[in-house]
Amino acid sequence: MRQILRYSTVSKLLLLFLIASVSADERLKRQAGTTIRKWALNTVYYYFDPSLTTAQQTLADRVMKSIIQPSTCISFVVNATARNRIVSDSSVAWCVSSDVGCKSKEQTITMGSKCIYDGAFAKAIFHVLGFYTMERRSDRDNFVDINLGSVNVFQ
Repeated sequence: MRQILRYSTVSKLLLLFLIASVSADERLKRQAGTTIRKWALNTVYYYFDPSLTTAQQTLADRVMKSIIQPSTCISFVVNATARNRIVSDSSVAWCVSSDVGCKSKEQTITMGSKCIYDGAFAKAIFHVLGFYTMERRSDRDNFVDINLGSVNVFQ
């Protein structure tokens, strides 16, 4: 009886390893960071800095709750005191995220005055979720050709 239980436990561990391997392969294929810490329970806590306008807050809420949340397993919840959270402020003119993936404590997504498009804010949110920009993908050279003759090095 003991031999059967050991074999069963080993089988379960092997199955778990195979599932984890397939999951990592899928993340690599999508160019999501494979070593990046994920958000616990697929929940991203956030709040808005008082420097943001109502229009900026509306844009951010629309992207998170009307575009990303219904299409994914990610939930966005307003909570300024959560252990891990993002804050949106307006300290620079563009949409910028501080880190890729979930980091400890507070992360910043800057929504400046030129961050007026859903796509720009979505790009910053996807960084926070663990996705890299297309130009940083490890396989980008397989799909992008750069004509160096068209590049002005003095500009």
